[in-house]
Amino acid sequence: MSIEQETRRESYAEINKTSMSWGRIILNAIRTEGAGSAWQIAQALGRPVYVVRPRLSELKDEGLIKAVGKRWCENTQRREAIWDLVEGQGDLFR
Repeated sequence: MSIEQETRRESYAEINKTSMSWGRIILNAIRTEGAGSAWQIAQALGRPVYVVRPRLSELKDEGLIKAVGKRWCENTQRREAIWDLVEGQGDLFR
């Protein structure tokens, strides 16, 4: 394996760890703050929305959250999904 391949794998592993922990942080935010949009969750966490959105997609694909409604977003001037835990997922943190 080349040095370039090694460093890419190391970077991927580090990013993947961070992604996993952000998913858990977002799940916890939804559990404690209640359902919210990507913008609302990002604001609650004090992070940019571009950190939150990809994690929401991953959490949805894993069946941990679901879209439960829509709201008008003043930031984007579009409707956006409201995300909540799938029933029973709040127990992950107890």
